[in-house]
Amino acid sequence: MSTDPDWFRFLRERADLEEINFWRPGVRSLNMAKGTPWLFLIRETGQIWGCGYFSTFSYMPVGVAWDTFGPANGFDDYASFVRKIAEIKRVPERNAGDVGCAVLSQPQYFDEPINYGPVGRVYGPITSIDARTEEGAYLRSAVARVQKPIGVSVIPSGQGQPVLVIPRLGQATFRIELEKQYQMRCAVTGERTRPVLDAAHIKPYSLVKEHSLKNGLLLRKDIHKLFDDGYVTVSPERRFIVSKAIRDEFENGRDYYALHGQEIRETVSSEFRPAPEYLEWHASTRFKG
Repeated sequence: MSTDPDWFRFLRERADLEEINFWRPGVRSLNMAKGTPWLFLIRETGQIWGCGYFSTFSYMPVGVAWDTFGPANGFDDYASFVRKIAEIKRVPERNAGDVGCAVLSQPQYFDEPINYGPVGRVYGPITSIDARTEEGAYLRSAVARVQKPIGVSVIPSGQGQPVLVIPRLGQATFRIELEKQYQMRCAVTGERTRPVLDAAHIKPYSLVKEHSLKNGLLLRKDIHKLFDDGYVTVSPERRFIVSKAIRDEFENGRDYYALHGQEIRETVSSEFRPAPEYLEWHASTRFKG
């Protein structure tokens, strides 16, 4: 999987981004272990200039990809992004459709390249490179030499398998993993129109400093706004609660009151249910009661 040089240059100039989208228009699924190192090999030069660590994958509409990643797609604006995808697909921009999105966390940009010709050679995940071969051993050793430490050595120079690390959960991964946990449905309404679904933090990220799935809910945009503003909440028993403040302040809210008291959707894995301590915080601190 070679790297587009314009995409790479754009993102290298924005090295503060913790997650980037290695998008691929023709790929609908990708089965790979979280934390797999992924090399940025510039096909035109045969040089490797960096790497990232696989976090998750999703196949999504181009518009949702822009909403999820923004400039981390490798472009300043949506128009340029969709134009590039349409160009690759050889379709009108209005038919750009969906795109495969491999989320790479903690991208690194090497100070010096690894020369790895011949020009045109294609490599991606480090696990696809056999360290038992001469070239595989060379490549792993070279990457281990130039990569920046991220806590542990992830690419040993010997013949063993790479040590995988679990990437830090970023905002894009948080959204995609919540979509998977709620099977692309709003936890309250069951709405499944993807562009109107948001990954909501129960307790704000600014306070907890991490994107934990146990601190998340997949919500329709209007429900998300009401949740953030305290007009609705979810009880520790995972029931949707609507404040009387909607009626008092806006003389409205019939559709929301119809949802009052119902249980929210279950997550695919019980491990990622909303944690009671976060729900209790929201109910006691943000909810208008």
